[in-house]
Amino acid sequence: ALVDRYDHFTLALSSLVPLAFPLLTTLLYGLYFSQELSAGAWLPLQLRRGRRGYLLRHLGRAAALGFVVGAVMIAIVGVLTLWATPKFGWVTYFPDPGARVPVERFTFAQLLPLGDAAFLSSYAAWVGVHAALYGMLGVLALVNVSNRLLALALPAVGQFLIDFLLAVLGLARWGMIAAVFPFNLRQIPLHVPLISTLAFLLIVAALAAWTLS
Repeated sequence: ALVDRYDHFTLALSSLVPLAFPLLTTLLYGLYFSQELSAGAWLPLQLRRGRRGYLLRHLGRAAALGFVVGAVMIAIVGVLTLWATPKFGWVTYFPDPGARVPVERFTFAQLLPLGDAAFLSSYAAWVGVHAALYGMLGVLALVNVSNRLLALALPAVGQFLIDFLLAVLGLARWGMIAAVFPFNLRQIPLHVPLISTLAFLLIVAALAAWTLS
């Protein structure tokens, strides 16, 4: 039973979304880029613009597309669960007197005192950043791995292995997916997903620097 609209919001982002997120955000631009590489259309473009310029353009496109799609997805979920559903009574809530107040209930709820709009826009941008990183990682994998299917799967597989290892070590809250969708865990300090995201960013930046060198 749903306690309130915030419970509804976190539930909507706690099931299949975290599982599918790395793969889907990789495929967003990765499928198009893979087709361009397979068709050989990249050769004249690379010769005309240079390899570095060619890759930077595709990395920028992948990041932009990922950010927009990731942010819009969260915005839609937020509008539906935080505003539309309570307004039109699409779902019945069952308040629990023993439940924690929303600001103490889940990670990123620390932003709720700023208002629902500020919370949703901040979280949407946060998810957009992660979607952008996965999109860029997909482009980099396609450039460095000859097997297209393997390259497209690598970001999601890598995320799963890293998160699995961290869970085994009792460090699940430091995982890559926990940095985006931590709603299956107890509320954790905001510096934890921030550090995890910074590590992810450094990995992508190092791989990009190596690929462009």
